[in-house]
Amino acid sequence: MAYRDGELTARQAAKTAEHVEQCPRCHGQLGEVEIEARRLQAAVEEPPLETHQLARGLEKLTARVRLWELAQQEAGRPIRELVTSQVRVFFGSCAAASVGKALSEQPEGRGALSTAKTLFTVFLGERAAWLVASRVLEGVEPPA
Repeated sequence: MAYRDGELTARQAAKTAEHVEQCPRCHGQLGEVEIEARRLQAAVEEPPLETHQLARGLEKLTARVRLWELAQQEAGRPIRELVTSQVRVFFGSCAAASVGKALSEQPEGRGALSTAKTLFTVFLGERAAWLVASRVLEGVEPPA
């Protein structure tokens, strides 16, 4: 990996290159690493969102959260259950139980989505966290 990533000294790189050229096993392994590296790179390369798109999306999300918090008692299913179910999907039952416990300590589920937002963002990335938050808020009716 250090050879492939250019982390060796010039002398070490030259010796390694010579060995890889002569050793079919190492040559094959390097080829497999190159293929996998290209696959991983392609998987993580998404076109970045424009700053104004992120800002607009964040404004919409924040507005929806505020509306939900105002209408929380009228909403059918508490937001903490919705957040907990999304945590369960992405991180498993143990994480969902921990988040559910933390959320149950908050009055009427206030701030439940923002409590879980950091977890979603750290492990899923900003775009995926926004999508998860949108899923949580699906079906939540704003106050009339």
